[in-house]
Amino acid sequence: LTHIKGINICVFRNIKSYPFALSPNNKNQEIEELIKNTINSMNAKGHYANYFSLTDPMTKTQAEEIIAKNNMRLYHNDKMQKSGLDPDFPNHRGLIQFQKDNIYAIINDIDHIKFYYCSSEIKEGCNIGKEFVNLIKVMNEFIKYIKFEYDNKFGFFTSCPRYVGTGMKIKVDLSLPNVNKEDMDLWILEKGYKGNKKGDLIELENVKTIGLTETEMLCNLLFYLKDVIEMNETK
Repeated sequence: LTHIKGINICVFRNIKSYPFALSPNNKNQEIEELIKNTINSMNAKGHYANYFSLTDPMTKTQAEEIIAKNNMRLYHNDKMQKSGLDPDFPNHRGLIQFQKDNIYAIINDIDHIKFYYCSSEIKEGCNIGKEFVNLIKVMNEFIKYIKFEYDNKFGFFTSCPRYVGTGMKIKVDLSLPNVNKEDMDLWILEKGYKGNKKGDLIELENVKTIGLTETEMLCNLLFYLKDVIEMNETK
């Protein structure tokens, strides 16, 4: 586990029959209210979560601190600031902090909702598999109250065609000092990931999002991490 320096998983979802988050402001308000009602229903059943508005000065600073600490991304902030436009567009954005460890969601950004699993420090004894299961449980609980845009052939539709399918983006930072570049490049190619140098770390990012379920992708990730860490230890 000491070789894993960070895991960031983002799952993009859009609500059925609504345009993407660049929709008219009143639609974003409807989406926010729908998600707030869902959180209230989940809380009533013991799936505790807190909601922080990103456009309410009372909670915005706290929400942005959580987002920055966990390396989450506000896509519209990035794009609006580069264009010299109001970085608070669109309105009715928010952050959900779930009781489950390391699980969050951002609403009304580039997609209606983005579920996140974020862990910048993997401690000894951490059960990553259990935390992945918790992420799936949170998403499945939402499906009981909200229907997401889905196609039987392609999977979930997202604002970025790259993530159509599971809508899942996976990034893992690894310290693998004993694995040479040639072996690492071959392993990355074989597993369907891409690798980027990030200082002394290797950042793995998934390429494939179609043809697998979210559970299959997360299970594969666990096997891949075990495999590449063993490769490092045997060198």
